[in-house]
Amino acid sequence: SFQDVTFSYDGSVNILENFNLEVAPGESIALVGPTGAGKTTVVNLLSRFYNLNGGQVLLDSHDIARLHNNPAVSHGAWKNAVLLQFALPGCVSVYYGDEAGIDGRIQDVEGCRYPMPWDKEFQKEGAYILHHRLIQLRRKTKAFTEGSFKMLYAKDKQFVCARFTDKERYIVACSMEKEERTVDFSVEGLGWASCAKGSDLNGEKLCVPVNDGWIRLTLPAESGCVLRVELE
Repeated sequence: SFQDVTFSYDGSVNILENFNLEVAPGESIALVGPTGAGKTTVVNLLSRFYNLNGGQVLLDSHDIARLHNNPAVSHGAWKNAVLLQFALPGCVSVYYGDEAGIDGRIQDVEGCRYPMPWDKEFQKEGAYILHHRLIQLRRKTKAFTEGSFKMLYAKDKQFVCARFTDKERYIVACSMEKEERTVDFSVEGLGWASCAKGSDLNGEKLCVPVNDGWIRLTLPAESGCVLRVELE
């Protein structure tokens, strides 16, 4: 869907101005017109070769300007972005795992209007597994949907927070540093016991001790993890 799209190559002459186009799912259309009418421009804008001067291009109701297409973004950075969207309360894309699509969800304000189905056949295995793991965890625990939020550590390019309810405690940590880093943060007063267990974003199991209310966590370069803290 092209909605009131305006575009100019040189900033002075508009090739498209307030252009609108709707193409239904499964529908095929032909763009017909003289040279310079904007046929190639429409295709180029749909492919995001250029940025719009105005309006929106939507794919299944999603603004394509929000879709990731930057090859300079590393896989580690991408995984951490997904983790933060999953963990932070009130984030615009907090349910982006479903938007990008594990099964979809449209019943609440944190869901998406028209989720894009994720088919294993067409997605990278690592990306699918990560989304699946996070979404399944979110569906199993209320800590990430209804729980409280507490910032535990934020410095340079490391970030650690907690999502918790009376019955569940989770720690989410990520680092965008290019080298391994160790962070120390306090969980004193939150009713947590002797260890925190979970996995990193590659699925590797972790067990981190809690000593006198403090946790020391080593984060490899461009990595993240989700830890479930054992209750006292």
